[in-house]
Amino acid sequence: MIVFAVIALAVIFAPFLAPYDPDAVDFAAIYSPPSWAHPLGTDGLGRDTYSRMLFGGRTALLAPLVVVIASTILGILLGLVAGWRGGWLDATLGRLFDVIFAFPSLLIAIMAVARSARASSHLSSR
Repeated sequence: MIVFAVIALAVIFAPFLAPYDPDAVDFAAIYSPPSWAHPLGTDGLGRDTYSRMLFGGRTALLAPLVVVIASTILGILLGLVAGWRGGWLDATLGRLFDVIFAFPSLLIAIMAVARSARASSHLSSR
């Protein structure tokens, strides 16, 4: 938890901790190795890897948080409606979620990635 808290704090305060603008291009520093000026080196456009990692971490932590909050709100609303109405709606929603929970999350993730890879390869062949 301490490591996660440190990473979360670093990502939250990225504008203050990042030594460079994550999108600033410096052609003189393309693929430069780690140094005092660039602690993790630079990429193919001379952008500071450390700054890009800090700002990229914001998206990497925010996206799952939004998904968890949205699914919690949706789950609470559906549970309240099913519990309040009861009857066939409760039975239908119960069976629907039994089917959803029967599939392993990893399998669903693999299917989604395979589908997006197939779609992107189909688009690139045009």
